[in-house]
Amino acid sequence: MSYEIQKAGRGGKVALHFNGTGNTTIELTGAANSAINVATENVTSASITAAYWSSNGVWTIRRGGSTGTDVLSLDGTGSFPLYQNGIVVSNTATSNIYVSLAGSGTRGTLILELSKVCTFDDPS
Repeated sequence: MSYEIQKAGRGGKVALHFNGTGNTTIELTGAANSAINVATENVTSASITAAYWSSNGVWTIRRGGSTGTDVLSLDGTGSFPLYQNGIVVSNTATSNIYVSLAGSGTRGTLILELSKVCTFDDPS
């Protein structure tokens, strides 16, 4: 499954755009492994603050890998702007984020917004 980082700021939010079928894992552990890190930043946790999706299948978001804890299951088309009500999905926020889209002949798009907690390296 392809994905791209739509917006990433140091110590702030990141928006991920997924498109297609299959699955992928967004690593949080270690600056070298994490796609959502900005230079000199180490992401220690990330909470889901919003989701926007469309598909003819089911999007599943888990924390902790492919056999981890299900935190969201999204089908059809919709939006879930949790932050507007002061809510975030932070279950196992220190774990990797696993995203999959399942269903026969399935295609779809998912945008996840994350709020990051980070530590910073000395840039010198």
